[in-house]
Amino acid sequence: MRARLTALCIGWTCVNASAQTLLDTIQALHPDSGVAGIAVHCAERKMDLAASTAEMLRGAAGFYAEHFEVRQPLALAVLDKTEWTKVTSIPYGLPFVSGPPYIVVLPATGDHPLFRHVDDALDRSDLPARYSMTNEEISSHVLSLIGFHELGHLYAKAFGLEFPNRWTFEFAATAFAYAYLDQCLPITASLWVDACRALAHAGNPAHTSLRDFETLYVGVGIADYARYQAVFLLRVKEVHDAHGIQFLSHLRDVNWPATSPTQCVTELEAIAPGFNRWADKFQLLPSAQDGSNASR
Repeated sequence: MRARLTALCIGWTCVNASAQTLLDTIQALHPDSGVAGIAVHCAERKMDLAASTAEMLRGAAGFYAEHFEVRQPLALAVLDKTEWTKVTSIPYGLPFVSGPPYIVVLPATGDHPLFRHVDDALDRSDLPARYSMTNEEISSHVLSLIGFHELGHLYAKAFGLEFPNRWTFEFAATAFAYAYLDQCLPITASLWVDACRALAHAGNPAHTSLRDFETLYVGVGIADYARYQAVFLLRVKEVHDAHGIQFLSHLRDVNWPATSPTQCVTELEAIAPGFNRWADKFQLLPSAQDGSNASR
């Protein structure tokens, strides 16, 4: 289990592996198909999925260059389970970015635990009817957006942001991803938010506190980790609605403390009021009467 969780940790962060070796291996599996000005590596039968994702990545590159003056060349691979195991030890289905040079790697199919968890959460929602899509189509889209979130990590670093802990880095990556989607692909942005509302309220989480997220990270398990990421997006939307993309520039000016009893929620509250209310709603901080740092 520990080995699996270590791999999962890699899957949700930017992998600093031997990028050239990875690219060589993927190139041997699938030569560059060149879609939307991005190097794309996938089987012909998955080209529709790859093309839609490549178009989103291409649009995002232009958006970040225009609004943040950052540029980050990258490639895209969409691999099935057999292909995936030939290029990485990361568990199949967990989107990741490797590099530099950077390549976004997404699963081509839904036969993995993360997809099943998302699909189960959506099964109890009205999203298929609202968006005229099947659960499977929405779940596949959400997986692509998780990969897109990984791209946010790259742009957050390139923009010069610094982070005092893990959750603020995840929050900023999501904020970068959402800023583009809200302005350029609003229906996709709405779908992502609505899906995350379903994930945020799915099941009975064993971990809810930011302290647990910092100390355990992906050790909280797939379901709880997905819930944390969903909760972060819900606050990103609130902040973006109130402050727009200027919030990301404000993050560069934050004087982060060496230690913070609120995991830096207090510092963010000072620049964008509402973080305290959000933290209380989702049980992210210990209650006043709870002297422990337990998650529940």
